[in-house]
Amino acid sequence: MTFVELQTTFVRQVVQDISIQWDEIHIHFEYFRYKGKQFESQISNSYFNGVKSHFVPSLEANDILIDMIDAMSKDGSEKWTWCEFTLNSEGIYNFEYKYGMPPLTEQLLKNSGDL
Repeated sequence: MTFVELQTTFVRQVVQDISIQWDEIHIHFEYFRYKGKQFESQISNSYFNGVKSHFVPSLEANDILIDMIDAMSKDGSEKWTWCEFTLNSEGIYNFEYKYGMPPLTEQLLKNSGDL
């Protein structure tokens, strides 16, 4: 699959995964390797009428995100290490890819004394 096809597949999977009413979905996903260890973190929330609810996307959704990292890097681009995803009920979505030490992983490493 192309990178764009993976994005579309991810959006469909997330919509399939959520079982409550929503106006917006926000997902913060981190996938970072540090000192030979792989760190993966995620915060996923939905909003309906201004009320925030936590939900857990499927493993399939996470696997698609990881496939997106690999697909993006196949053309020689740097692998992103974290992503902010938003989707509204009108079907408008946005992926914001970021690089470097992700914030949740950084906090975990600081708290453990590994950083």
